[in-house]
Amino acid sequence: GRVEREDLLQCMEKRKGLWILPGTKNALSAEYFLENTFQILLEAIDDTFDTIVIDGGSDLRLGLTISALHVCRHRYFVVTQQPKCLHRYLQNRSRLLHPLGLHGQMILNQYQKDPSLFLKKDVRRMLGVEHISVIPYVDGGWQAEMEQKNLLRFPRFIKAVDMLVQNFTEGEVKVKKWKIPFA
Repeated sequence: GRVEREDLLQCMEKRKGLWILPGTKNALSAEYFLENTFQILLEAIDDTFDTIVIDGGSDLRLGLTISALHVCRHRYFVVTQQPKCLHRYLQNRSRLLHPLGLHGQMILNQYQKDPSLFLKKDVRRMLGVEHISVIPYVDGGWQAEMEQKNLLRFPRFIKAVDMLVQNFTEGEVKVKKWKIPFA
């Protein structure tokens, strides 16, 4: 039925000043979550936190991902420079996102310095969008994706994410002269 606030808070972990509700690690059980899972969870803690960030995953066939997309005010879709990623996003956009009325901003995870991969302007043209934020290349990005790890130990990645967060928070972005913010 419903989740009680105390039950949910007991499942959360505090890391580096952030409260985190771990995702499901079992790929088999992920299919059994319903499309309203996050609505139920967030009703229990709606007045506890100022900002809630949900990583909805990349599999739009899962109820958890659809649920996350439905509850978010700000949606960001992350694509890479790889043709297979862009093709998969375009298919999901026409098959699922647009019919459900789920629109958001695009982020290009530009982790690979390779002239054979698409440039930002190519991705913008393929997706038919005017503005794409960029997460810049960081060493180890490709390996992190393969190992399903995050890039939070890389200062350059953290700075790019911080600048992205400024899009929907009231904080002030401090940009050094030699650095360019998301364009």
